[in-house]
Amino acid sequence: MKDLLKKIDTRFFGIIVFNFGLILAELLYLLLRFQYLNAQIPLWMGMPWGTQQLAPKAHIFIIPVVATLVVSVGLYFTFNAINKFQRYGDSAIIAAVSTTNLLLAYSVIRIIRVASKIHEPLFDPRFNQIFTPALFSFVIVYFLAPKLIEIFKERGLVTDPQTHSHPGMILKKPSARGGGMIFTIGVLLTAIFFVKPSPMIIGILVSAVFAAVLGYIDDVQNTKPISKFAWLENPVKRVFLQGLVVLPLIIGGVVMKTVNNPFSGQVFLDAWKLNLFGVEMAPIAIIITVVWVVWIINLLSWSNGVDGQYSGIIGIAGLMVAIMTLRLLHFDPAQKDMMELAAIVAGASLGLLPYSWHPSQIMWGFGAISAGIILAALSVVSQAKIATSIIVLTVPFLDGAITITRRMLSGKSPLKGDKGHLHHLLLERGWSVKKVAVFYWVTTALFGIAGIYASDRDPILTALTGIGVVAFVIITLNFNYRE
Repeated sequence: MKDLLKKIDTRFFGIIVFNFGLILAELLYLLLRFQYLNAQIPLWMGMPWGTQQLAPKAHIFIIPVVATLVVSVGLYFTFNAINKFQRYGDSAIIAAVSTTNLLLAYSVIRIIRVASKIHEPLFDPRFNQIFTPALFSFVIVYFLAPKLIEIFKERGLVTDPQTHSHPGMILKKPSARGGGMIFTIGVLLTAIFFVKPSPMIIGILVSAVFAAVLGYIDDVQNTKPISKFAWLENPVKRVFLQGLVVLPLIIGGVVMKTVNNPFSGQVFLDAWKLNLFGVEMAPIAIIITVVWVVWIINLLSWSNGVDGQYSGIIGIAGLMVAIMTLRLLHFDPAQKDMMELAAIVAGASLGLLPYSWHPSQIMWGFGAISAGIILAALSVVSQAKIATSIIVLTVPFLDGAITITRRMLSGKSPLKGDKGHLHHLLLERGWSVKKVAVFYWVTTALFGIAGIYASDRDPILTALTGIGVVAFVIITLNFNYRE
């Protein structure tokens, strides 16, 4: 029995949650839409055309019952397949069960759509533009991650707290590295189907790929101290490389041309332009954009300290940026690709969450900057804008700013790691790893909702208010910090 529970906890917990969660969502949707169903519904699609396909509407509940049986029987055989078929037997069964479950859920949705009276939609149909790409990237990452985690482990890309040290490390058990690479692969595969390849999109994705590759190289040197890439441990060189990684999106046209003046009007960063070899560019706008993107990817990376924390922050932040962009899409329909890219980021990050949740099977590693680069670029070019993006990332933003200030006041390098970040301070006060991660998710979601509310009102005032409150809390906690 203990072995069975161990298998459920380590390998199959996410799969069980996904499949039974899908069945519960399907059942809830059925209950909400049952009153609108026609008395007779086309349930038996395999029967010859005509009345033989029809059944009383109550029979639609057969589908979630069948789904439950399929998942239960499939999981039973999966546990037995571990010993009998070793490496691939359980994976084949899991794939078959999950696919069947998805098809049954789709059947419920289709039947309700074709056999219902006229009624108001449960959700605004526009949200399908967010939900579909997010779900697609979630599924890709969710099912791709176990195989890549296995490959990373076989290659020795594992951080063991007994042999690897870092000033901010709180890891208790060995965990594979390379989460940033898995995330980026999921984003790329999904973007092929949903996002039009404009210069901006290509620039953003190329920068994300470069960041993931740089992160993978860092994972190699981090887990193999004799690696020829050991020089990547130098924080100054890291920041320089991050600046180089940002260049493709700059070339693609992701440049911060204006910023809102909190007093009145706008400040035009591209007012002064330079003609270099026949190419016109705005050096001030480019420099500020590079600094902004590098700042965002680092402050987000600093919020990657406990299991599940980063996946949830990126997932929620991506979702909030997508919703903000959707609400203003009628002003600029060209923003649709940026909205879908934000949704893809959200889905891919949440798809990695079951494996980065405590105790983690995979760490994002330095490749986490790939997610930060995309979000930072979207804050520049999407309708979400800088101010509302700051609102969404209030906690990481303030934690990063206060940490740098504290280090500099202590006469230390602002890039040198320590255990003074907010998540470390909360752990020091007895919070569990899971509680800290959920705290970051909840605050990101709450500030994200505030950002959505403020996006068409006064985002700067809202940002300043949120920053003031969070800054007070973090500074208070830092008073008792001891290195």
